[in-house]
Amino acid sequence: MKVPSVFPELLLKIQISSSGQLWEVSLDYQGHEASLVSGDLSEETLNYLAFLVRTHLFEWWHTKDTEKFSARMGKRLD
Repeated sequence: MKVPSVFPELLLKIQISSSGQLWEVSLDYQGHEASLVSGDLSEETLNYLAFLVRTHLFEWWHTKDTEKFSARMGKRLD
């Protein structure tokens, strides 16, 4: 019997308020990026995870109106 590879998964739901708008954004991390949160986080690992989240939120904000994938990641709450 073959057992498929198992990769960790991390789903972050973040509320963002910007320019008078309130949004909920889902960021889905799998594999190596998700495994960053398993166990104790070193300061270096935590800084890297924060960098990933900030980068992906920046990309989402600037592409949410033009890219279908980005549009599906966010939901306006107001």
